[in-house]
Amino acid sequence: MKRESAQAASAAAELLEHRAGFAFDWMWGASDAEGRYDAAAYHAAAGQLDQAIGHLAQAVEAGWRDVALLDHDSEFQRYREELPLRELRARVEAFPKVPVPAAIAGLASRLGDG
Repeated sequence: MKRESAQAASAAAELLEHRAGFAFDWMWGASDAEGRYDAAAYHAAAGQLDQAIGHLAQAVEAGWRDVALLDHDSEFQRYREELPLRELRARVEAFPKVPVPAAIAGLASRLGDG
């Protein structure tokens, strides 16, 4: 099973690297940033911190900014205190924040998220 998982991850990485002419940004959950994050999560779960950090850095370059997801993602749990992950997280936190519209902030507070 481990070998099959590694082969599937390798095939997915190959497709991600060499796709041409396809714009996935229009699909929910299918942007380059999210694809890179998913690859990072796979490598983190597999115990491959260097590869995970590499894919996470590519996700950041592609626009990924979901630090809350990273903070709660079980695949990264064992690496919370590792310097490369802390540095990358700090880099993302340093990006300017997009203001939340008042209507959305109000909705979030009514749902218990704000």
